[in-house]
Amino acid sequence: MPTRLIIGAGVSAAVFLNTSSDGYKTVVVGEDGLWAKLVEHPMGQPAHLLHLPGSPPPSFTVANGEMSLDNFLSSGVFQQGVSEIVKGSRYGHNPSRKVRRISKSLTQPGNYVAWFDTSHALIVEKIVIATGIGAQRKPPKITGTPAPGIDYSQVIEGIEFLEDEEQHVPNIDRAIYGGSATAAWVVDIASKYSPKMNWFARPGGSEFTGAVLPGARNAKIIKLCETHNLQLLKEVTEVEYVGERLHIHVKDEDFCYIADQFIYSLGGDDNPTVTDHIYQVMDPDIRDDLSPILDASGALGTQYKSVLALGTSDNGVMIVGAATYNFTAMTVNPTSGKAVPTKKKPAPMAHLPWNAQVPDGIAVVVASISALNHYIPIKQRLTLNYQNTYQEYAITENNTNINLADANQLAVLFTLMFDELSANQINDLVIRTIMARSRKTKGSTEVFGLSKRDFYNLIKSRISFISDTSIDERCSLAGLKLS
Repeated sequence: MPTRLIIGAGVSAAVFLNTSSDGYKTVVVGEDGLWAKLVEHPMGQPAHLLHLPGSPPPSFTVANGEMSLDNFLSSGVFQQGVSEIVKGSRYGHNPSRKVRRISKSLTQPGNYVAWFDTSHALIVEKIVIATGIGAQRKPPKITGTPAPGIDYSQVIEGIEFLEDEEQHVPNIDRAIYGGSATAAWVVDIASKYSPKMNWFARPGGSEFTGAVLPGARNAKIIKLCETHNLQLLKEVTEVEYVGERLHIHVKDEDFCYIADQFIYSLGGDDNPTVTDHIYQVMDPDIRDDLSPILDASGALGTQYKSVLALGTSDNGVMIVGAATYNFTAMTVNPTSGKAVPTKKKPAPMAHLPWNAQVPDGIAVVVASISALNHYIPIKQRLTLNYQNTYQEYAITENNTNINLADANQLAVLFTLMFDELSANQINDLVIRTIMARSRKTKGSTEVFGLSKRDFYNLIKSRISFISDTSIDERCSLAGLKLS
């Protein structure tokens, strides 16, 4: 049996494992994903939008961060699901080790080599890079010398701050830099321990909009910062150690801000020249052979428009999941003649509920990898008669999530449920479902997709002769459980 290696042990790896069925023995190496490293907390979406393939979809839930965080899925519960999927495929005595280099095999032409160091490697038929967004972006210029004897890091990356409770030192002033949802979570924690605090975001970019998720996950901390004028649209140009304090210099200002701890949360580093970037891990003849793997069937939009993954010409090396949409390479600018990074590929997320439209988010990972692997979350049992012809069949499993399913998955589901409809009518129902679940009505429960009631009403609006009872019966026959 041919062997495939997945690099990375987080969400992308789990989704790939549960959606591929192409006859490969698959093994996993690499560090656990982000959610395994962080303290347990409410995530940015409810459970039905963080559903992992291969398990029954959770009930539709509405969450409102302005009221409470109760209906946002716990990161610990989510990570438990990821770990359960990945653990059975872990490879070797040190499964968390890093792959330092990917090359073509000289001894086995057509295969690839994943190098752990110069003496230890694994030769496989295929390599799937599922490392997530990768290393975090570096801070602005740091000058001066850290003060000795301080029991916390004066300059620290946001995720490191979140995962290390020893950094939550009380009664020190903090500055947070970054406008993402992760930065908002840092601000939320920091506000509990800081007598003075400022939250910076660079003007002209996404500013603080990345923190304002549909569903108001960060509503309370954002309102607190707005009320006390703690949000500052300033580009930090330098952080200077001055004794036990920090001077934070900003663009176009002749003064600086003072803090004890500077926490930066700037997202994944898409600079391909960074040592840890996956561009640097691949040999030039592999990375130069990469091109987009397009959505040929139109599962997530117009045919051949959406990028599902990146792959070599033989698909022997592929980049999947969040890593796809944070990957850049080096190319030569025809005007200047200088090497410059390429642009990142847009994530195919317009068909998802608004709350799940996060370019490097879990729903995008699930949708893109499922479409890449042509995954249909329905299983059936076929019974043969003595003449070896099909006598009967039964649906044994149907894990279709109507809010995350791609167009192909919905088409199969509706064909099972409504066999009297024409192909055009099935296609119309698919389109209407996608349109309804991806509406962007601010402040409405629509941002989380379709409830069971909404879904039934949609079906009845397109099929005049059907009733709730009939839909119930058809869901049961198709093995679909909605709640």
